[in-house]
Amino acid sequence: MASEFIWTLRTEAGDVRRWANEARAAELAGFQVLRLTSGPGRPDGWLLAARLAMELTRIRFLVDLRPGLELPAVAGQRAATLQHLSGQRLALCLPTDVEAAAARHDGDPLNHDDRHARAAEYLRLLRQLSKGRTGAGLSVAGEYYRIEGGGLHRPPAEPAPLYVGGTTPGAERLAAQHAQVIFHAMAPAAELTERIARQRVLALQQGRSLRFGCRLSLDGACFGAVAGQLDDCEALGIDSFLLVSSGADPQRVEKELLAGRRSAWRARTAPAFAEGVRS
Repeated sequence: MASEFIWTLRTEAGDVRRWANEARAAELAGFQVLRLTSGPGRPDGWLLAARLAMELTRIRFLVDLRPGLELPAVAGQRAATLQHLSGQRLALCLPTDVEAAAARHDGDPLNHDDRHARAAEYLRLLRQLSKGRTGAGLSVAGEYYRIEGGGLHRPPAEPAPLYVGGTTPGAERLAAQHAQVIFHAMAPAAELTERIARQRVLALQQGRSLRFGCRLSLDGACFGAVAGQLDDCEALGIDSFLLVSSGADPQRVEKELLAGRRSAWRARTAPAFAEGVRS
């Protein structure tokens, strides 16, 4: 499987024209996913994704879930609508490493452990609601949310894949139960190997499988060093890469860092593909 590359859109400054230009450059460069981060001082990810989906035709939008700020039914309705508007190009991200100060800034008073417990309940309800409304609907009285007669009247044709960021035990449990991809911060190979092995076991215990991703910073590092990190990660089975930069141009990153990797992957897979066609 070819690696997936995710471009992080810089939204801490600028306006919608600059954001759209950068997003378009990322799509033209061949990035498969556009990360729209949330938090103080940033635009709403749902609204920005809806705006960009009107201009871009291939790239998918990775939008944050925020259990402390939006109810599961609201997030489910937004996700279903954005899936419809974008042609099934939505992906969802649950960042679990939100700092307490940032959470309190948004009016979320829960501590770290309670936020993980709430997120687990949130994701269960979001999955149930997104299956659609049947009969009298979904009624649940949980620790953090209460729903009576719930369920989406127009569920999405395809559920959006879920990415979870964080390496705490709580984040690992959430990913094992609900996510398709769990993101790691870059670390020595031995540490990543240990984490991946542990997370594979957790997912298997749930009857599921996980993909693994890694967050790589392009700031203060030459592309040669980043290429070495990509090699190390791919050797461990990591196939999703979240690239973060405060100033790099996505098309330059594609040309100088990623184009050769994609050509090499196509060269490796072409013989196997041709053999499959002949057989």
